[in-house]
Amino acid sequence: MSACTSKNDQTDENQILYSAASILRREIKNAVVPMDTYPSVDEMSLSKSLETVPSVLTGFINWLIDDSHSQVCEEINGETEHLEHQKVARGRIKTLPIDEKVFSLTTCAPFTKPKQRAEPSRKNDVYSKLSACVLPYAETSDLIWVLLRNLSRTIVDLPYKQPSFEGQQIPFWTGFNKQISNISTTYHVVSYPPIIDAKPSDMGTVYTTMKRCADMCQKAGQPFSIQTFDLQLYAVAQQVKWDRPSEFKSHILRLGGFHTLSCFISSIGKIWGDGGLRDLLVDSGVYAAATVDQMLSGKQFNRAVRGLTLLYETLKTLWICSFFVWIRQQKCLEIPESLFVGLTECHESFTSNGRTFDMLQSLEKALNDDLG
Repeated sequence: MSACTSKNDQTDENQILYSAASILRREIKNAVVPMDTYPSVDEMSLSKSLETVPSVLTGFINWLIDDSHSQVCEEINGETEHLEHQKVARGRIKTLPIDEKVFSLTTCAPFTKPKQRAEPSRKNDVYSKLSACVLPYAETSDLIWVLLRNLSRTIVDLPYKQPSFEGQQIPFWTGFNKQISNISTTYHVVSYPPIIDAKPSDMGTVYTTMKRCADMCQKAGQPFSIQTFDLQLYAVAQQVKWDRPSEFKSHILRLGGFHTLSCFISSIGKIWGDGGLRDLLVDSGVYAAATVDQMLSGKQFNRAVRGLTLLYETLKTLWICSFFVWIRQQKCLEIPESLFVGLTECHESFTSNGRTFDMLQSLEKALNDDLG
């Protein structure tokens, strides 16, 4: 008796499913599609989907997902749901907010990877262009910073009577330049383009971002477009630009500031690491040997920046001491006393009247005029 009952129940369920499939097939055939092509990114929204998808199919999918869920799509319009995808590397889960305020996913533009690796074009006037970008008095403010720091220490035998100070009054390089800067803070409005659902390091993904950045700048009336990448994506973006120079002739690629300084520090370690730079940092007891190796390879960023700045200040102090000894012995140069008076006034302005920037400008002019 029980076997007969279970067979009848299965037959009833099959009939119900067949009837549901027939109803859905009929509704899908009767659905009116307003276009013959695939919808664009702007047309892929929840409200547009509700105009095409039959309400019977929408309700059936909702009941299929959760039998206790009786809401339809109109009731969840404007809310935010998180679709948890499968776990990726390192156990992190990607979540994607979906609502009317967020752009839909978009695909990559077609891009064929070149068979041969592209190379940058060689130009003969690169050195002259780089030399033209260097400011003639770029090191003047750094030299003044070293002189002001040595006024607090009173370890440099300056050719005039030095005032006495209690402790170091001049901040380190970052604080010094922050205090003398007159650049006001600017605010930017950040907006996000549509999300590309693809691997970031893929050439097609990078090409899509470059193409859309160039198109947006062109629509805004800008003759050039500037785009910043990190180190890994910057290498891929340069390959794309070299492969299509005519398409991205007005597209400027920038490496992020952190990676730029890391490469610069690594270059310093490559050139001068074995020339005494590593021994100077280790033997002075400031850093350990393993830490110095990491610093000069472009890692340990904060320690590397501070260590190289300390090294610059030390070498510049030794150079200034030797310079004053040389002019006393040779008696071929007379430094005006007004220059040292300006140094003292600029030193006192850091803790008093706050006219640091104006005084530093006049001090730089006097230093360039007197010492060339």
